[in-house]
Amino acid sequence: MRRALARAGGGPARGDGGRRRVRAPRPGLPAGAPGAHDRGRRPRRRGHPAVAAGPAPGAGRRPGPGRGGARGRGRRAPRPARRAGARPARLRDLHLRLDRPAQGRRDLAGALTPVSFDIAALELFLPLTVGASVVVYDRAAALDPWLLAGRLGPDGITVLQATPVTWRQLVRSGWPGLPRLTALCGGEALPESLASELRPRTGALWNVYGPTETTIWSTASRVEAGPVSIGGPIANTVLHVLDPRLRPVPVGVCGELHIGGAGLARGYLGRPDLTAERFVPDPVSGTPGARLYRTGDLVRRRADGGLEFRGRADHQVKVRGHRIELGEVEAALKRDPAIADAAVAVLADGAGGDELAAYVVWRPGAATGAAPVLAAAREILPDYMVPSTVTALPELPLTPNGKVDRRALPRPRRGGAAVALPAPPRTPVERAVAGIWQEVLGAGALAAGQNFFDAGGHSLLLVQVHRRLQEAFGTSVTLVELFGHPTIRGMAEVVAGGAGAASLDRRRERAQARRRRLASALEGGEGGG
Repeated sequence: MRRALARAGGGPARGDGGRRRVRAPRPGLPAGAPGAHDRGRRPRRRGHPAVAAGPAPGAGRRPGPGRGGARGRGRRAPRPARRAGARPARLRDLHLRLDRPAQGRRDLAGALTPVSFDIAALELFLPLTVGASVVVYDRAAALDPWLLAGRLGPDGITVLQATPVTWRQLVRSGWPGLPRLTALCGGEALPESLASELRPRTGALWNVYGPTETTIWSTASRVEAGPVSIGGPIANTVLHVLDPRLRPVPVGVCGELHIGGAGLARGYLGRPDLTAERFVPDPVSGTPGARLYRTGDLVRRRADGGLEFRGRADHQVKVRGHRIELGEVEAALKRDPAIADAAVAVLADGAGGDELAAYVVWRPGAATGAAPVLAAAREILPDYMVPSTVTALPELPLTPNGKVDRRALPRPRRGGAAVALPAPPRTPVERAVAGIWQEVLGAGALAAGQNFFDAGGHSLLLVQVHRRLQEAFGTSVTLVELFGHPTIRGMAEVVAGGAGAASLDRRRERAQARRRRLASALEGGEGGG
């Protein structure tokens, strides 16, 4: 929250009751300007003195969604205001590409993505621009493939966008599919094996591609049998496959994908160095002032004009839909005074997705264990950049050129991040929960106070634990409750019935107590200032 407020330029503002509230300034107005913190009030009528007659400072630039940055500090990509119709045309073109112009008002789209992610805009706005309707699913349905599979049909969903991980979880849940469903897959590369499982379960499967810096999706391709293509550009988008000297490469030759057009952002807010590195003049079009975004994605143009994704030109990876620079995670780990060297690799997890695995070399006599390392990392990095496991090595394996040989790094042993509570599971329910953890995590002995996420778990693996608990105990415990009780002992109490209505009441009481303490602290700070 502190990082978000710092990037947005928010400051304290007095609200009702004399309490201090923090509001981010309105786009285009600097903090402290008249009307900068009026978000949420009734719109003023035209002619009101507070309504500017001309363009506000910074007008013509819209703040864009954040992107992962060094040490977890996000990079925001402001987008310039375009001529009327440029971006709506991109939406209309994508709608036409989905072969649904005749459906329109009869379509019902499912929205799974949190609104803090840019691709949520497609789920919410594309259906509305063509008169269709949207079903916004809650967190429980978005995380639980069994729950989602049971709702898509009764809800009448005809269009659904999701990442490959979510689609894979749906397939593994036994979802039979929907013949009328148009499925969009994006956020990560779509494996051909997954595509072959999804095609017979859907009416149409589309692979969509595009980085945040070019405003959500930039390409779309209907997936047929054979190698998966990311397709060609949607409306008002240009694609170039260039070599390191920014020269076009021939068909069939691998090069870096560069994207331009109406969706292009102006750059990274407050990062002119990074903007100059990633947003470059367009050497192909010859249009004065035209720019391209260097995606860092390696592609190959096929004879039919489609593009095939071939990997990354750098150490940036995608894990569960998030773009991550491995070097940024390594730099955060090396800030720990106990760590002499560190490396991070992406490995397959037990849920059909990927996860981050950290490898550290301790300084002599300074070994602290995995739990303190992960705790320190969470203070610096957002959750999706925190490794799932930490493995200590005497030294990092190197290539003949002296670089870290990531392919030689060993498979991590889960469960190494043990907490200070050595007590083993004691009750029958605790032992059953521990057994399920060991199967899902591939871990050894676990303590009753072990934290699921410190033991190498993540949300997708927790979905598997949730399903196995339901099968073993016939419980109606929700996935959200398991998130709130992430230890073996806590889950056992939930399963045994200790987290029903009484637990909900306790959580509400604790939340109210926290709000009272926060309000008291704010009032005390005002009185002393």
